[in-house]
Amino acid sequence: MTRPDRQSRPLGLMADHEWALIFANRRRGLAFRMGLALIAALCFDPMTKHPVGVAWITVYGLSQLLELFATPRLRSPWGGAALLNLSNWIFPAPALVMIGQFGPWGAAVAMALLAGTLGLAAVGARSSRLAYAAMATPSALYLMALPWIALAAGASWRHALMLGFSTPLLIVASIVAWRASSEALRGEAEARARAERADAAKSAFVAMVGHELRTPISALLAGVAEASRAATQAEAADHLQLVDDAGRMMRTLLNDLLDFSKLEAGKLAVVAEPFDLARLLCETNAFWAPEARARGLDFKVEGGPAGPLWLSGDDVRIRQILNNLISNALKFTTDGGVTLAVGVPDPLGEAPLRLSVIDTGPGLTADQAEGLFNPFHQAHAGVARTHGGTGLGLSISRDLARLMGGDLTLAARPGQGCVFTLTAPLPPVQPPVAETLSSPVGPAEAPAGLRILLADDHEVNRRAFALMLGPITSELVCVEDGEAALRAANDGDFDLILLDLNMPKMGGLEAARHLTAQTGGPPILALTASV
Repeated sequence: MTRPDRQSRPLGLMADHEWALIFANRRRGLAFRMGLALIAALCFDPMTKHPVGVAWITVYGLSQLLELFATPRLRSPWGGAALLNLSNWIFPAPALVMIGQFGPWGAAVAMALLAGTLGLAAVGARSSRLAYAAMATPSALYLMALPWIALAAGASWRHALMLGFSTPLLIVASIVAWRASSEALRGEAEARARAERADAAKSAFVAMVGHELRTPISALLAGVAEASRAATQAEAADHLQLVDDAGRMMRTLLNDLLDFSKLEAGKLAVVAEPFDLARLLCETNAFWAPEARARGLDFKVEGGPAGPLWLSGDDVRIRQILNNLISNALKFTTDGGVTLAVGVPDPLGEAPLRLSVIDTGPGLTADQAEGLFNPFHQAHAGVARTHGGTGLGLSISRDLARLMGGDLTLAARPGQGCVFTLTAPLPPVQPPVAETLSSPVGPAEAPAGLRILLADDHEVNRRAFALMLGPITSELVCVEDGEAALRAANDGDFDLILLDLNMPKMGGLEAARHLTAQTGGPPILALTASV
């Protein structure tokens, strides 16, 4: 017969995390316990005029050595409980002879000693019921014996009854303290586990965001480089389309991060303004139907109002939620299609608006669906690699739905697709007068020939704004900081001033205060990428 490999042997009691912590704490507290025992022995032995203290500390010291050397070899919690029980029989044993030696004062000292050991048991046992029972039982039994020892030592029945009445109070107090301590430890462990999971999720998220940003940045650089080398205008337009697509991808990613930061800070709010549900649904259909056809899928809107229906709510955020849900549905659906089913509120506003995005994709298992609305979560590790995305869209969408007083829910089964349902209590309202009386007009033409002062510490930003503002300016003066903006404003007459908020030497807010105090002149707009 071959000997089993040492590595395959059971790790024993120390493989149990809770018991390992109990005995690790006891090893750290060994010097403290022996110090207390030595002080007790030095005080106890001269008073009894017997070598009881020496014998007691010797036996207690041997029990501690036994615990120290036997602990690594234990194979079950019962062995650990036996060691703890032995130690806790020995340590409070002097309490038994206190009454016989010192009468009422001895009883007080005995009660204090036993109460202290019960308190140490409540803390030292952590959340293990067996460890607490092993540590607290000796002191509890000693407490129960004290009234009888007091009677044998000549105490009156009245004094013995008082001791007996105190005993259950101390035991119950110890049990309550142990329960409170164990619950606190469990809460701490759960909080630590949650924090570790969140930290791991955020680390993975940061890595994923780095990848997601590198992809469009690489496309931007490649598109610009190829456009500069293009032989024809058609080739240049094709390369610039790549730049545009990459820029939109980056904007979507950064918008998700911005919204998530605002939600976490409690700074994101929804508005309640009249909007036409029929128009919103029509525009959603017009936007997503071509995308679905390009993927070989169907996209349709079912239900909805027969004509204009005005509701009070935040149509921008509703579009954001629908775009998130429909985009996800199209990503994960390879056959069939996606349906937007509409449940219209009743005229009294008692039934909420219901918008359900239904796909014929692979669906989700219960494990995959769990936590799908959590930040940074994706159904499985391959999602980010295959489809991209931050894992924030569903979390943001549900938070937005709840800000509206509604919710976003999921119903999914493997092989049967997913149904995401947005509910929002949006009351019907009368259409705005301007909408019913005015005829559609084109966008207002921007004024031309403006003189604009721009302050931004980043050269790339200054160049980008120069490109955007070029068609409407007769003069554009660009400076690097607030101080330079003050000098330029004093030297010229501008129609508009644009200030970055964060600049060296002087920021935008301080520069705006100086400019307003000096001239009270042209409008000042803030430029910032801050949350």
